[in-house]
Amino acid sequence: MGSTSEENIMDGEIVPSSLAVLVPILRAANSIELENPRVAFLCRWYAVEKAHTIDPTSSGHGVRQFKTNLLRKVEREEEITQKHTNRTDPRELLNYYQTFYETRIRDGEFTKEPEGMVTNVQIATVLYEVLKTILAHRTIDDKTKKYAADVENKKGQYEHYICSSSCSDDKLRGPGSYQRDDVVPDESPLVACISEPSEEKIDNALKELSKSQG
Repeated sequence: MGSTSEENIMDGEIVPSSLAVLVPILRAANSIELENPRVAFLCRWYAVEKAHTIDPTSSGHGVRQFKTNLLRKVEREEEITQKHTNRTDPRELLNYYQTFYETRIRDGEFTKEPEGMVTNVQIATVLYEVLKTILAHRTIDDKTKKYAADVENKKGQYEHYICSSSCSDDKLRGPGSYQRDDVVPDESPLVACISEPSEEKIDNALKELSKSQG
């Protein structure tokens, strides 16, 4: 499916072609939801922020409805998923990323078929992108950086499997390949309230994004 098309990726919702960069993020969230609902929530919240950064006025075809429905889903999930962890959101995501790498990338290379490894590499790429945004200006530890570098190497290693699949370039873009305007700014509500989480801050951030869609 090309980058000019639309894809059904979220509860029957169609991802507008102008927001195609969200497809791998939402796909990763769907893939890990049963295993870690809170991290899946963080991925979707990141997708909300990225969608608003790319098209703040919701002028693209189908963008307003998509952003509104995604935001409502995130609002529902925020309270539900909080009970699944006793850690802060940055710590929960960091711990999950490291575990995902160790079990699915490092060890999975010897047990997974190439197609399965491609999926795991894509998910790990998204997780690291979200992690870097949530941590904002805080330093990422050397172990995590080493894991991320190996994931990048794996992307090159499995490139021929990726190219032979039916996935579009938009679905395979890594953190370093997005345009500057695609990047969630440091002052975004996502970064502000998840980096220093509290129920009030999260609620206010969701209200702020809701108003922008009104």
